[in-house]
Amino acid sequence: MTTRASLVLALFAALAAAGPDPAPEPGIVGFHVEPLAVLSARQKADLGVTGDRGVVVAAIVEKGPADVAGLKLGDRLLRFGGNDVPDLVTGADEARHLWRVATRMMLGNARSGETIRVVVARDGQERTLPLLAVSAAEMHRLQADEAWTELPALADAGPPEPLLIDFQGLPEGTLVPAKLHPYEGRWRVLRDPEGAGVLRQDRMILPWAVALAAGKGCCYRDGKATVRFMPLSGIADASGGIIFRAQDPLNYYLVRPNALEDNFRVYVMKDGVRTQLATVTVTPPERNTWHVIEVEFKGPVFRAKLDGRDVVEARDETFASGWCGLWTKADSASLFDDLRVDPE
Repeated sequence: MTTRASLVLALFAALAAAGPDPAPEPGIVGFHVEPLAVLSARQKADLGVTGDRGVVVAAIVEKGPADVAGLKLGDRLLRFGGNDVPDLVTGADEARHLWRVATRMMLGNARSGETIRVVVARDGQERTLPLLAVSAAEMHRLQADEAWTELPALADAGPPEPLLIDFQGLPEGTLVPAKLHPYEGRWRVLRDPEGAGVLRQDRMILPWAVALAAGKGCCYRDGKATVRFMPLSGIADASGGIIFRAQDPLNYYLVRPNALEDNFRVYVMKDGVRTQLATVTVTPPERNTWHVIEVEFKGPVFRAKLDGRDVVEARDETFASGWCGLWTKADSASLFDDLRVDPE
């Protein structure tokens, strides 16, 4: 049986320093920022901000360090731990990449248990907020879905069988079906405008919300997985995807589109570290519209489509078989329906 403790240990063992005097554990601050220079008019309206200069808080993890400290969406971040926050003047790709690297390094300098002075501008006034960074394990605990149950053993799954989870016949607000194990996020069944049952994930997560379909007949080596996906909202991110060949919530393959980006990508996730395998340029999927994500996997070759076109292909040999599932990132609010897996 895979336990939450063992998963957290697997993800963060590499961060532990060797020797008798280990370095302090990296701390998590629980918020995401964006430069105004790259935000669309719609994103600015959602945050209640204007202008093209400055950096604003775009997403906050519920009950996380930033939330407890009193940060608000739309706050202009001025200083973090005594450092001035770098601004971005142009939205050019290279400049944006360098800005993200610098900002991540600054926010990533926090240490677990450290109190950081965060200075923001809100309603025309500067405010200094003390933020207590937490350990990665604590952040996982804060983001956990209360419906999480331990995964069955992959070795006990038996021969693969066709799978369809369509969320029909379930009362609104219930937890997901028994075969779907939500790891982090808030995965709930609700009714769409036409009265059909769908699955929604809408909790802000750093970095990813994961739900795996696991149990008898659900371990797949080769096959095809499809799902209907509707991006609803998100300022930091507006994505959703299919997980396949998952060993657990930290080790799997992923194919995902993003309503805020013009790409469709395949990734491998190893011990919680994501590596891009392939990407293709696409028209971003429209919000509040159903789209179809599908992926075929046979041996080391993967072939994915978005809405029956926009093909992206990848090759990798990290995982030979495993569970399938669903995925979102950051502050994405997304709907899913008709998760189907057909073994080959």
